[in-house]
Amino acid sequence: MKVLHFSALDGHTGAGAAAARIHSGLLERGVDSHFCVAHRVCDLPNSFTPKATFLHRLERRVRARFDEWLTRRYAPDYDYVLSSGLDGFNIREIVRQMRPDVVHLHWIAGNSFKIGSLAGLRTPVVWRLADMWPFCGMEHLEVDAHKYTTPVNEKAGILAGGKHASEWTRRRKLRVYQTLPHLRLAAPSRWMARETMRSALLGERPLDIIPTGCDSRQFYPVAQQACREALGLPRDSCVVLVGATSMRTRWKGVDLFIQASKSAFHALSAKNHPKPRILTFGAEAFPETVLEGLVDVEHLGPIRDKRLMRIIYNAADVFVAPSRMENLANTVLESLACGTPVVAFDIGGMPDAIEHEKNGFLARPFDTKHLAEGIRFVLSRRDDPSMRLAAREKILRDFSLDREIDLYMDLYARMLAEVSAGASTIAPAMADARG
Repeated sequence: MKVLHFSALDGHTGAGAAAARIHSGLLERGVDSHFCVAHRVCDLPNSFTPKATFLHRLERRVRARFDEWLTRRYAPDYDYVLSSGLDGFNIREIVRQMRPDVVHLHWIAGNSFKIGSLAGLRTPVVWRLADMWPFCGMEHLEVDAHKYTTPVNEKAGILAGGKHASEWTRRRKLRVYQTLPHLRLAAPSRWMARETMRSALLGERPLDIIPTGCDSRQFYPVAQQACREALGLPRDSCVVLVGATSMRTRWKGVDLFIQASKSAFHALSAKNHPKPRILTFGAEAFPETVLEGLVDVEHLGPIRDKRLMRIIYNAADVFVAPSRMENLANTVLESLACGTPVVAFDIGGMPDAIEHEKNGFLARPFDTKHLAEGIRFVLSRRDDPSMRLAAREKILRDFSLDREIDLYMDLYARMLAEVSAGASTIAPAMADARG
């Protein structure tokens, strides 16, 4: 079986790292897996970035400028990723050259691959839904379900005004999907599965829930005091960890964490607990002045080394993931794999991994007092090993990388059997959606 993956990245982001793990896991099983990456940062076996001719580079510059104009015009204040899908490499041409049995799409937006280049593909396609972009317009996260559950507005035009640009993008996607007879979806969380099935674009497509695999060989429990000594942390302090690739966007909820921290740490101080310490990681420094005098804050910056990240998780008493929207963050799974309980809001894919008051705490969205209660709850049990054991066991039971690879291999086999039997997920439409 030959599988060809498409991904914007192979690391540095949760979606890129997840795609790389799946590719590497398939190679370990003897699958002929190939990884097409638009922006390569790792040197993975069987991975490549397509060569671009001068004309292709020129075309990409033009399309990228137009994409930038379009996204700014649509939502100038939107602080997360917007993608039109107009720019990038040609998936259909790469498939024609590589001739795989299965195409596996990951996160392909951000001017990495043209969505229109999928049109007319007859090779079976699996799409792992890292976020909501496949069934939205230009948005990768969307709180207003009306924007993706209602039927597509066929009259939306790209020049009809900024507010129509995303709907125009959604219409283009619909036309592409109508030409794909063998498209199946893989949702990493139950929440993503529910929202996908509600969507107008992909709601009728076959869908499997395949939880994100966590590499428990890289992330595992280590003696906490040894990790604290390695990081220069006090042995008896309460260590709270928070971070992400980027904490700048409001979706990650830094402001909610700050509000919760003030409440949680005031209460801990009143009970004469050891002075808490907050460890943060990510591209942006934490605004520590807002908690000055109440808690010590240390920013570790972006962490690329998995061994160092393992030490950081193990040094902490609790990892807090205060996201407003989240499919299911790799950081949550990695923390649990290291035996460190997680506190988060009861949103998105969080309840798939966090078992309330067993391996962490699920707070009411977006009740910062309840989030503070969760932080206090876990810290008050930091000498009880049962939560740490439950955290590790949850990952080994439900989020192992081996289980994820098993499920994808089974999905590939079922798709190929259906294609061999002449089955189709849709009746292919004749619309020209190449764009």
